[in-house]
Amino acid sequence: MKLAISATCSDGYVIFLDHLIKSILRHNPEFNKDFLIFCDGRLRKENRKYLRGLYKGFIFKDVDYNLYQEYGKSDMRFYSLECFNQRGYDRIIFWGADMLCLKPLNELFKAMEGIEGIAMPKEKRRADLVFNSGSMIVGTKYLNDDTYMALMQRILDYHHLHDQRLYNIFFTNIQEIDQKYNVLVSECDFLSQSEIVMLHFIYKPTQEHARTHCADWQLAEWDQYDNPGDKYDGIIG
Repeated sequence: MKLAISATCSDGYVIFLDHLIKSILRHNPEFNKDFLIFCDGRLRKENRKYLRGLYKGFIFKDVDYNLYQEYGKSDMRFYSLECFNQRGYDRIIFWGADMLCLKPLNELFKAMEGIEGIAMPKEKRRADLVFNSGSMIVGTKYLNDDTYMALMQRILDYHHLHDQRLYNIFFTNIQEIDQKYNVLVSECDFLSQSEIVMLHFIYKPTQEHARTHCADWQLAEWDQYDNPGDKYDGIIG
């Protein structure tokens, strides 16, 4: 079974993908899976080179920026829809780039084998969103043209939707996976720190005002992957 990881990225999010891949490799030194980066032509060449220097398995998937403009969705986060446009994989997991890996991923990869449709963890505090697509597993049932084009059409029909809301409306059979695979920094009180596999920084630690919403241990997890002297300036950021 061929598995792939994916995330979206722009120049401003290179620092997040930098920290994400460093954390994955730290806790999973044998990690060698394809890591698809959904981006567009605006992602600078030097940032692509920088990322490939961190991990040779990064594969840049440039999307049709004009197509998303036509559908009224120029925001990079909608590029998560490109998961459904990939072929040659049995399972693809989409992660928000603003996440960190805190533990080995073997258990998750094993669990992915049993998911043929789509699966996500549930949010705990938001009644309006049942499932959180910050960690989304897509199986062969939906890795096809029909699903991809239906999702794109739904964007056109409901231009006010964001990608997470779209998935919650479009898919009526989402499987639930454990919250530990997408723990928002604001929801860490629902399970112990030692259980968390993927930590999701909805408050961005690259912004001083946002750091005040993060716990000290969360910031320590993030800060350990900083590049000396860059502080989110220059080539990455």
